[in-house]
Order: sequence, then structure tokens, then C-alpha cells
Amino acid sequence: MGARPTFLLATPGLLPLAALAQTNTPEALLQQIAAQVDMIEEIEEQRNISVCVEVLASLKFDRNLLKQYLREDLMRESPIYQEILQEGVHRGLQQGLQQGKCETVIRLLTRRIGIVKPELRSEIQLS
Repeated sequence: MGARPTFLLATPGLLPLAALAQTNTPEALLQQIAAQVDMIEEIEEQRNISVCVEVLASLKFDRNLLKQYLREDLMRESPIYQEILQEGVHRGLQQGLQQGKCETVIRLLTRRIGIVKPELRSEIQLS
């Protein structure tokens, strides 16, 4: 038996768990959660709870339904989201640099020895 949404909706810190509560009306539940998140006055708390709600709700609800009721701008502005985004940017840059180095090595080898065999290309790209 799932938790009762009414109890979970009453406390801001429990709103993320409310998204996992059993309900016959998922849209109404998401709408209630979104309204409760909007009522949180402290913006930092609102952002963090919004992120947690969206993460847990995504385990249960369709992405399009979440977009209808949850404010993505709050999630994007949260420190957690920003940290994840920065990590992704950093990883992307590292991968791009690595790929650029591999392409440079292959280009130099092609100039020096001619055609680089696919096996050697794969080995260079994996290193």
C-alpha cells in the first residue's frame, strides 16, 4: 500500500515522495505537487525540492505529463542541476579534446606512412 498523498503534500520536504504515492488521478496529483512547490517562499529550497520532485516523478510518470505540470525553469536554476550540467560540459570538453588529439595523430600518421589501417585507427581511438 502506498503512502497517502495528502500527508506527503502537507510538508515541503516530502513533496518528492508525494510523486510516488498511489493515486487514481496522476494528473491531479502532479498539479497539487506543482502548486505546493510554487508556494515555497525560499527560492533555494523551492529549486532543490523541484529537482527532487522531478527526479522521483520521472520514475513513475511520462515525461510529457511532467512537462505539463512541473516548472523546468526551477530545475534548471537549482545548484544540483547546475552542478550536473557543468560536469556534463566538462566531460564533453574532455571527450572533444581526446577526439581532436586522436584525429591529429591519425592525420600525422597518414602523412607519414600513408593509409592507416582500421585496426590501428581503432587502437588509437581507444587509447
